[in-house]
Amino acid sequence: MSVVGSMDVDELGGASLASAPAVGFEQALPDGFEDEAWETLRGCVHAVFAGQAFPGGLSREQVYQLVEGLCLHGCAPQLCSRLISECSALTDGRLRSLAAGLTEELLLERVAVAWAGHSTTMRQLEVLFLYLDRSHLLRHGAALTVSGPRSIWQCGLLLFRSALEALPGVLDRAIYSALLLVDADRQHRPLRYYADLGSFVGMLSQLGLYEAAFEPRLLERTTSFYRAEGEALLRKLPVASYLQHCDARVEHERTFCDTHLQASTAEALVERVRAELVKRHSGDILLSGFGLLVEGHCVADLTRAFRLLGDVGETQAVRAAWTRVIKSMGAKIMEGENTPEGAKSIIPAVIDLHKKAHEVLASSFGGCCEFARSLKDAFEAFLNAGVQMSVAKLLAKHLDEALEKTSGDPQHFETSIGSIIAVFRHLLAKDAFEAFFRKDLAKRLLSQRSASDDAEGFLLQSLRGECGAGYTSRMEGMLRDLRQSRALLDDFASEPDAKAAMDETGVDLDVLVVTTGFWPPQPPASPEIQYPPPIRMLQDMFSAFYVARHAGRSLKWSPSGGLCTLRMCVGVEARKELVVSALQALVLLRFNTCDRLTVEAICQATGIDTADLHRTLQSLALHKTIKVLLKESKGREILPEDVFLVNSSFSHKHYRIVVPQISAKDPQEEEALTEQRLFEDRQHEVDAVIVRTMKAAKILSHQRLVSDVFSAVAFPIQASDVKKRIESLIEREYLERDAKKPATYKYLA
Repeated sequence: MSVVGSMDVDELGGASLASAPAVGFEQALPDGFEDEAWETLRGCVHAVFAGQAFPGGLSREQVYQLVEGLCLHGCAPQLCSRLISECSALTDGRLRSLAAGLTEELLLERVAVAWAGHSTTMRQLEVLFLYLDRSHLLRHGAALTVSGPRSIWQCGLLLFRSALEALPGVLDRAIYSALLLVDADRQHRPLRYYADLGSFVGMLSQLGLYEAAFEPRLLERTTSFYRAEGEALLRKLPVASYLQHCDARVEHERTFCDTHLQASTAEALVERVRAELVKRHSGDILLSGFGLLVEGHCVADLTRAFRLLGDVGETQAVRAAWTRVIKSMGAKIMEGENTPEGAKSIIPAVIDLHKKAHEVLASSFGGCCEFARSLKDAFEAFLNAGVQMSVAKLLAKHLDEALEKTSGDPQHFETSIGSIIAVFRHLLAKDAFEAFFRKDLAKRLLSQRSASDDAEGFLLQSLRGECGAGYTSRMEGMLRDLRQSRALLDDFASEPDAKAAMDETGVDLDVLVVTTGFWPPQPPASPEIQYPPPIRMLQDMFSAFYVARHAGRSLKWSPSGGLCTLRMCVGVEARKELVVSALQALVLLRFNTCDRLTVEAICQATGIDTADLHRTLQSLALHKTIKVLLKESKGREILPEDVFLVNSSFSHKHYRIVVPQISAKDPQEEEALTEQRLFEDRQHEVDAVIVRTMKAAKILSHQRLVSDVFSAVAFPIQASDVKKRIESLIEREYLERDAKKPATYKYLA
């Protein structure tokens, strides 16, 4: 609007106001002045709507003063009514052109232009009629057709809305055109009139039509669009790519809403996107592709899945799927226990699964406590399914290999042990693990295959932290025996007589004194074993030394677990060190005086049991690569008349050679014996729990007693096993059945 401000206020439509004071106007207005003044103002209103200069070259200040004069003389109601009526007619005329047959693109553009022009017009009128706006409209808004205080700007909004709604179908077509723009943006189709969308949305918001007319249709169209897109993409995209698409869509809609729509729509719009793309297909996502993400250790994709599904209230469904997948992966790992190769890889695979699962738990699921409990339940489910002793046995064997002599970083070793303990934590048959591990620990210590005392101590400290001091007391006693034996042997070697005897015989005596209650039972030694005189002399001296130190104790020599290092001369210059068992050493030492010996002669000279002697000779003469002795006759069977002789052509690339031994029991038999001892220990513990429970309760039903036993024991047990122990206690008169209620037991003092 252009205005000219050089006119005087002496003449306004032929009526003079020169004598009127600036404020007050106590004199009455001349006749016809109000009508003449309105005609002048009406021309100014038309000029503003047309974007032209005021008639007669009036300035904005002169127009403002004229409005002020009318209001001060009580003409505000009539002026307000006339102004609204004139603006209504002009607004109707401005919008009438929108009813012509325009395309959607052109219609939205024309509406945006009309709104921009109307906004400018009403802001200018608001300035010109500011006195009327502040003195009358704000205080007497009821004079309008709507109730409540209003302003000229608000009146303009009502007029524009009324005129727009009066045009048949224009508003609906404009909204439809705006929705087409939204669709084009979602389909990544560039359009030149995106700016009109923002103007149109702003118009609807100002007119109060956004939430009532536009937003519901926008949300409905959003639902339809993303429902179709979700069904199409889920069939052809991998789950990871589909989740990335969902994430991108959510961010795109949020950005688009901030740029072109009202901020209040953002949450509702994003909620519709999530509902159609994520929540509607959450079952398919979790059933078909979630497991692939876990198996592939796709941390970023799992993080995205957890966030997207959590936003639609499917966190518990994610947790259930997480538990199901971990159980399935664990069950597949456990299927390998039926073959030796597969059984060997089970524990490393379980450790790897546990490590990766905890990485996902921390990185993708935010360390959620419920997910951590589900992970624990899943591991306990597949580790303790089926034959529970097998996992305990495999875990003990894996630890045995880890604790053998190896060179490596101590920090890496502690991390490795921590991973194993993490798996051990889920094991229910911890007593079975203790039995197998203690057996392997005894072999490591006796054969000097342990990595270090510190490594063994670190592991036992970890186990004690998990299960208490009572769990590791016997194993700690074994290490204590080892330390005490070293100190005892140092004291013995410092004795003058012992030192002189070892120097004279050339034998370095190494003794490990074991406490019977700590160590697994050792095979009894044959009382007829004949040690060479030098060794027998040192044994007697050590026995006397030990008894003198520890009154009331006695020593029993057990050669089955002992090792000896012998020096062997082959030819003139070739020398080797042989690490052999005590029985192998007794046999080899007999060949210092004879080159050829029969089995019968060796048996008489050593006193070794026939079965042990046969296994010893087989290990020395029939090994594939290490043949210290030679057997003249062919075949593996050992007969009393068979002749053995020293292998004069023996050779080996190493100077120090460990000669393998043949165990008196095969591994299966040895494991069966360990399981038998474990079963007996469990029986005693179950008996003690039953007696203790009945002593406290005096009378209990069978179901209650079995339930209490399940709660008290620390290992898995079946109800049938508890029933057998109850029957045994009844036979031994610890309990009795109630005469009237056979399913109820009474404690007998």
